[in-house]
Amino acid sequence: MFRSFRPVLFCAAAFLAPVAAFAGEIILFQDANFHGRSLSVRSDASDLSRQGFNDKTSSVIVRSGTWEVCKDARYRGGCRVLQPGRYKTVPMNDAISSVREVRRGGNGRHEPNQPPRRH
Repeated sequence: MFRSFRPVLFCAAAFLAPVAAFAGEIILFQDANFHGRSLSVRSDASDLSRQGFNDKTSSVIVRSGTWEVCKDARYRGGCRVLQPGRYKTVPMNDAISSVREVRRGGNGRHEPNQPPRRH
């Protein structure tokens, strides 16, 4: 019986492998120097007000992945890309409203980690 599931399992693993490759984590802190309330994000958050964290971020730890942080919801306004590391203070202090993981595309530019749109 297990042999009949092998092709299905193989296809599922091949499909999910690229998704897992971009499973980063960013931790937002309400105060500088990683103090205060925190929010761990592992997937795109287009509106941090849903988590009660809109315009509240003062420091950040990017544990894995590369993340784009934006002043406005839905990745609008001024945005910055943060590499893995510890940011005791962020240039957009108390002004971050959305975050998403990005990857470096073939042209060297950072691109949102989203599937291509179908036309």
